[in-house]
Amino acid sequence: MKEIEVPKELKKELQRFNLYCRATIDDKEINWEYYYNKEDEGLYDSWSDFSKMDETSSIKNFFDSIIEDIEKEFEDILNEETDCDNCNGRATLSIDYSPVTSTFEVSTQIFTQDSHYYEYSKTFEELSKEPRQWYNQNGFRLYEKLNDDDFIQSLINENDGETHFEMNFDGYGDSGSIEDGNYSSNIENLGYEMLDLFASGFENNELVSYLFQCFHVYLEPCLIHPSKHYSDFISEIDSTH
Repeated sequence: MKEIEVPKELKKELQRFNLYCRATIDDKEINWEYYYNKEDEGLYDSWSDFSKMDETSSIKNFFDSIIEDIEKEFEDILNEETDCDNCNGRATLSIDYSPVTSTFEVSTQIFTQDSHYYEYSKTFEELSKEPRQWYNQNGFRLYEKLNDDDFIQSLINENDGETHFEMNFDGYGDSGSIEDGNYSSNIENLGYEMLDLFASGFENNELVSYLFQCFHVYLEPCLIHPSKHYSDFISEIDSTH
């Protein structure tokens, strides 16, 4: 454990601050949170409940100096620790100060990446009966029309007779999109709906990164082969733990 020497002139001020914290926040720790991204070369999005305390005394300057030293030290540490074969370059840094013990505790979390392969095969009839997600009970959904032969034929017509489509989704964290392809907007929207059904959370889950999603959608002419309407949904997911 590293010891931080408190200047003599600040000792009484620190005691006052600790008593104030214990009286107002019930012995809870004061927290500073940071995200780290190797690509962005450093810590970012810092947040702290210390800033909400409106502390204007010399203790604020003292704490700011300590936090700055910790930031510099651990930025170098995180740069090294996120350089591993299965690291995705992201990490978090947490700093906690206890007014009870007058100690700072520093912890890091390094995010790694593992690959998992999932394959789903559903008929259009089965897909059309998939239950909606709880957050979209009333919105419009194309997949619910996949048991309608006229709708399937309209998809074929608007794509110049094409009946086989492959869609790739490339994204990470809370961003990403299906790559542009030679298919209509309805086909692309169906792709997003498949993601929503089978990989829910792809659009906002900070703990899971979807680096590659592949969808194969086959549309058989409904008037010729009405029994062969089917859709294959294949995804390869990289999960961050």
